[in-house]
Amino acid sequence: MSQIADIQTWAKGLETATVAKGSLGYVGLVVLAVNVALYALLARVGKRWLAIPACAVTGLIVALALGAGFDLTFTTQTGLPNLSPVYWWGSTEEGWMLGLPNLQHFIASLPFAILAVAMWSPDFLGHRIFQELNYPPKTEKVLMDVDDTMTMCSIRQMVGTAVGGGNITSSWVLT
Repeated sequence: MSQIADIQTWAKGLETATVAKGSLGYVGLVVLAVNVALYALLARVGKRWLAIPACAVTGLIVALALGAGFDLTFTTQTGLPNLSPVYWWGSTEEGWMLGLPNLQHFIASLPFAILAVAMWSPDFLGHRIFQELNYPPKTEKVLMDVDDTMTMCSIRQMVGTAVGGGNITSSWVLT
């Protein structure tokens, strides 16, 4: 919804910038409708991986065809981003503004961690049975090793918990 609001804000801004051409507030809706139709077409033909570049180019062409100007402005500086993990993870003022985890974060994520660990055994066994039913006979080397998978999931869960996340790991992610 916020992206649609941003598109409409941009389109309404075209109205004030182009007084001589008249109202261009409809451009945002047309661009959005054309991109939704294009995405549906790409999904139907199995080419969803083309959606981002195709919709970006189509959106630009449709907007220009409807009279929008080509006035790109860059609000960020060029160059490498800040590579300090403290900037991105440790601060509540800059970066992702998450801050380092505290006791409240661990308490909040504890029920999810317990649920995830409690569901591991049926999840792993279900995945293993699914593999056994769908792979041809005598394909032992491609089947999931439940012990190795549980070990890796445990390590992933510990790392996620150490940084204060719920991190509900699963065998489906690791195989």
